[in-house]
Amino acid sequence: MIVATVSGVATMNASRRRRRGFRRRLLSCAHQHERRPAVIHRYVMHLVHRNADGRWHLQAKGRTIGAFDTKAEAEAAGTKRGRELQEVGQDAQLVVHRADGSIEHEYTYGHDPERFAG
Repeated sequence: MIVATVSGVATMNASRRRRRGFRRRLLSCAHQHERRPAVIHRYVMHLVHRNADGRWHLQAKGRTIGAFDTKAEAEAAGTKRGRELQEVGQDAQLVVHRADGSIEHEYTYGHDPERFAG
């Protein structure tokens, strides 16, 4: 609401200026106390079958960290590695693939984000 003009410049009434200042202070105080969680990067491992050698490979960051004759052995090794990482505070994920490459299931170790419908 414009009440009067002072040398050609419109001014707001005092109560509106006080309210506007209060809102700014309120918002700035709220943002000071709000802390966003740090982005936690997850160590992702994939258990995949390679047709070239017929073995199951445990991969992380695009590199093979282990090769196993059976899927059960490879899954046990991936689970062990995930739990080791969880103990030192690192989030980890093991994605188990079928022989055709599709995802069979996955395991998460550490903080598991909430799942939302949709």
